[in-house]
Amino acid sequence: MKGLSRTAAISLCFLGVCGITNTCANAQSSTSTPQPSAEIQSLTKALTGTWSLIVTFEPIASAANGITNTGEETWRAGPGGFTLLEEERLRMPKEEVFLLGIIWWNAVTKSFQGMECQNALPYTCDVKGSLTDITISWDGKQFIIDELETHNGKKTTWHEVWSDITPTSFTQTGESSEPGAPRKRLFTIHAARVTPTHDNNDIHGTNSGNDSAVNSTDQAPKLAESRKSLVKNRLQEKDFKELWQHP
Repeated sequence: MKGLSRTAAISLCFLGVCGITNTCANAQSSTSTPQPSAEIQSLTKALTGTWSLIVTFEPIASAANGITNTGEETWRAGPGGFTLLEEERLRMPKEEVFLLGIIWWNAVTKSFQGMECQNALPYTCDVKGSLTDITISWDGKQFIIDELETHNGKKTTWHEVWSDITPTSFTQTGESSEPGAPRKRLFTIHAARVTPTHDNNDIHGTNSGNDSAVNSTDQAPKLAESRKSLVKNRLQEKDFKELWQHP
């Protein structure tokens, strides 16, 4: 009751000051609600949607012909449209990768910033990287992430590009190199937009036994071929971790 009385007293004072003079109404109308930047709105518009993925890894020692895999990638606006959220699931021979990406526009530095969280990282979310190691750019056609990484004391640079973006598809590539050396392609992803169904994409893995989320007839033959490739090509667990952590 004491707390309620205090709230009521504050409310009466507020009404006494603002109700007669309309000062509060004028003050509220003079303060505009912040809006998402044009930059984050443009990127959100380009990538928003659920996409089926065909992921092709380049040849390595245990898979001389490379390996093809599947996955899903969903992009959506965060609360108020101030952030862009990516949720990604990749099926791998030994385990699955679950990734959350957060992109935002820094109005002070006039640049994009971002942070990655995934189950293959021992610390899950790369908070330090988001502050000092990641550079993100978007020119309306290509979305590019460059990152300085350290694995076992060895520094490398990571270069990831989303290109050929259309309302129904895009291409995503990942490359790695030692600083100053030529980049080496690690994977290429071909993405196709998924039309939502009542099942939706099981990006969180709750129906891990059901891979039928993709309902695009154009993708069906490619996905079937990809699954056959998984049976023929088996990466060793150490190779998988090396590939995904961009050595």
